[in-house]
Amino acid sequence: MASVTVFVDDAVQGTLPDVCARDGISTSSSLRRHDEVGGREGLGIAWLLVLAGPLGWLGLLVIAVSKSGRAEMLSVELPMCDTAYQRMRAARRLRDRSVLALLGSVVLGVLVLGMGDGGPLSSVGLVAAGCLMVVSLVSMLTGAFRFDRESVGVTLDASRRWVTLSNVHPEFAAACDAQQAARGAQRA
Repeated sequence: MASVTVFVDDAVQGTLPDVCARDGISTSSSLRRHDEVGGREGLGIAWLLVLAGPLGWLGLLVIAVSKSGRAEMLSVELPMCDTAYQRMRAARRLRDRSVLALLGSVVLGVLVLGMGDGGPLSSVGLVAAGCLMVVSLVSMLTGAFRFDRESVGVTLDASRRWVTLSNVHPEFAAACDAQQAARGAQRA
């Protein structure tokens, strides 16, 4: 896969070449993506405050609250063919359903522990909940990996004039570069 830097107006207005960003084939379809930019890079090393006990927890809460509400959204319109969109959608669906299955297995385990009398039925229930938990965790990680692989990365530079699109097909990157070169030749 490749990456390409385009003018922010082209990405926002959807005036990118009619080449699928993921598959590199001609397409008339597009996908609007909304990405968070600036202000909320996460808490980073501040998570170590959890180890400091109640005072650290309070400090982590203050840091988290002070970082909230500053996020800006960048909406870009990417050319995307139906097959690439369906692959991305299937990966997202696998990831989301696996999260629900993981939560369900945790609830099942807690219920079995809560009503368990230590008999063989509670042991079977715990083993079943544990197996479901492992399977759903592996499925969730697989879905997250596939979703990241099928998604286009969007990064806004510090000048806020250029957007870098990563994990795109080389044909799409070449078409964007050709479009930028043609515009530069028109201006000259």
